Amino acid sequence: MLVIHVIERSVTLTYTDVHIQRLLFFQSLFEHWAVRWEDTTRAPTATWRTVSPPVRRQETTANSEAGLTDYLAFLGSRLAFLIDWNRARKRLRLLLPKRETMALLKWAADQTSGTWRGYVPAASS
Repeated sequence: MLVIHVIERSVTLTYTDVHIQRLLFFQSLFEHWAVRWEDTTRAPTATWRTVSPPVRRQETTANSEAGLTDYLAFLGSRLAFLIDWNRARKRLRLLLPKRETMALLKWAADQTSGTWRGYVPAASS
């Protein structure tokens, strides 16, 4: 589940995933942006014993409208990587060990030259 709230120039992104590896991959895509992630997962209580998937919340505020547009364009391009992540991971793990598979997926996402679906983000000024 992914929820994005935009109020003026502030963006709050809430993301939960049953696959912690995919959640951590998604979080890692934002390391070069001034965002902070918060773990909002609730610990199990005596009445609620099941462990729910981890929930992360990211908050950022852009300095300008252009900065907001750049961030949202970047976020959209990272969603394309997230959508195809599991399929690419499964195919690559036939060729590479797990650690190298994850490193290759991260490298591909960081290149900003496109995604598996062919999206090419606009150049930032």
